[in-house]
Amino acid sequence: MKLYISPTSPYTRKVRILIRELGVLDKVEEVRVNTAEPDPEFADANPMGKVPTLIVEDQALCDSQLIIEYLQKQFSNDHQNDWAVKNHIWMAQGLIDCAYQWVMEHRKPDAPISDAILNKLQGKITKLLTYLDRHLPDMVQDQTYGITLGCALSYLEFREVRQDWSETAPHLADWFEKWKQSESVKQTAPE
Repeated sequence: MKLYISPTSPYTRKVRILIRELGVLDKVEEVRVNTAEPDPEFADANPMGKVPTLIVEDQALCDSQLIIEYLQKQFSNDHQNDWAVKNHIWMAQGLIDCAYQWVMEHRKPDAPISDAILNKLQGKITKLLTYLDRHLPDMVQDQTYGITLGCALSYLEFREVRQDWSETAPHLADWFEKWKQSESVKQTAPE
């Protein structure tokens, strides 16, 4: 299998951590790609040009959650059918999405940064942090949820999206400090 990655992408990091936790790193070739100027092989495999992209038997899987579900079905018994857990996974994914949009708003090359958009995203981030903090004890045992949540919080920290988030979500902050000690988390830290 070939996994196209960007080492700073929180979406890619979710998959890279799972690969290590499943113990299948030897079955996956990680290939760094510049999504702004993709090589032809990557562009052919994924016309959207997004990472991560996993190539399996000439098929491109082009979404981090889809890739996670595929890998868990292939290498683990931990694929999720519980709708409550899936909902929490999507909430954590929403935190990544809001943080990513915040970063992209700051990177607009020829347009002014919109304070209205940034404020709306910060409001969503605060609500998501509060929700996830409140529901942490219920769901954190699930592998996919833990990885998604950890990558979301890590991205907030890495991109300095919300420097005071631990005050809003003290339970998440305590859990996150422990999560960062995992070897798979350390091996996939953004560069």
